[in-house]
Amino acid sequence: MKIKFVLALVVCVLLFGCASSAQVSETDTGNFVRNGDFSRFGTEWPNLPFNWSTTWKGGDGYEPIKTEDGRFIGWAENIYSFTLFQNISGLTEGTYTLSAEFRLNPDSTAEDIVMNVYSGSTLLKSKSVRDELFAAPRETDVLFELNDIAVSGRSVKIEFAGTNILKYVGIDNVVFSR
Repeated sequence: MKIKFVLALVVCVLLFGCASSAQVSETDTGNFVRNGDFSRFGTEWPNLPFNWSTTWKGGDGYEPIKTEDGRFIGWAENIYSFTLFQNISGLTEGTYTLSAEFRLNPDSTAEDIVMNVYSGSTLLKSKSVRDELFAAPRETDVLFELNDIAVSGRSVKIEFAGTNILKYVGIDNVVFSR
């Protein structure tokens, strides 16, 4: 009887995603971020990523942000700004790291691109990646880390904010880990 239950549970998880609504914990993946690789997204325009919230302004008269080829991107011929964020719960007190890969096209410009971690409305840690990203080779993924984030509560909000961007910016492989 026990073997049948375990087998049924495995089949349920594999075929139907029965465990998909449960809180992902670090022991499951090493990463508290849901859909950090942007592989899951809506099928209708603008293909925004599941498990993420977004805001934007500006652009070319349509949403300048979307998910494309397993990456969150912003692109417009006119200046735009955006935020991409996710609330993460089920944390324990400790020190965490937020990392993500960023990419620019050769003709991209931006006033700023920032990684933020909040506890409620309190900013725990922030890092502008703009200068280092613009100094790196274009059309190449560049990994940035925000280290030593002291978390004392059970939840945080991770956020990526781009200000006054022209052309392309990409974000991928977001990890929030202990």
